[in-house]
Amino acid sequence: SKEILNGELKATIENGNAVFYNLQFTRTGENYRLRISYSGLSSDVVPWMSDPITVSERELMLKPSGRVPPLSPRENYTLSPSAGVIIFDVMDNAPAKKAYLKQYTWEGSISLLYDDVYSGTLLGSTYKLIEDGSNEILFSDVNISSWGYSYILRIRVKARESSLWNLSCLIGPFDVDMLDTFELPLIESSEFRRVQVIYDGSFQKVEEDEAKFKIFFLNFFGRRYPRVRWQNVSVAEG
Repeated sequence: SKEILNGELKATIENGNAVFYNLQFTRTGENYRLRISYSGLSSDVVPWMSDPITVSERELMLKPSGRVPPLSPRENYTLSPSAGVIIFDVMDNAPAKKAYLKQYTWEGSISLLYDDVYSGTLLGSTYKLIEDGSNEILFSDVNISSWGYSYILRIRVKARESSLWNLSCLIGPFDVDMLDTFELPLIESSEFRRVQVIYDGSFQKVEEDEAKFKIFFLNFFGRRYPRVRWQNVSVAEG
């Protein structure tokens, strides 16, 4: 069917060979067969039928939309540039074609990667419904309610009509400044000092997710000293 198969559906026979270029199935399904027939003068050419073909969904992934992570955002201010992703076609190595995406209804959501280590929450429109085939999803009106360190956003995208795609992409880390940061005097120089903190919990839990523990430490301990910028956190047993 022409509705299911796109590309060059006619070819000229040269030296006994015919090549059909850029053939693409537009729908998923099983037991498709290609049939090639000859319309020349010779009646000795018998139509050819392929073996059954199964067409599965295309492999898709998410990539950041090209915009950099939010630049020095402040608490309760809309994140800018907007956090977003591109639905990327792995086989084509390019953004997914809108004609293909339009066959499905896409749902996108944005949240914090960790919900138990940050002092702030993500506010605003955190859910998007895409029905026009757009391959870019932007969350243009979200903000973080409280300042803190190493915020990481997670964007999830899925199609309602298929369980194949449960796509995810991380954006960050980035720090969120206090609302009154702009009122602080400009510091032209700073000192670096080493601080050692003893953790009396289970180190095994730290090892299981060291990145999460570092973010937890920065926000739990670092927020006690809001006029100090904490960085270069390392974790070691002992």
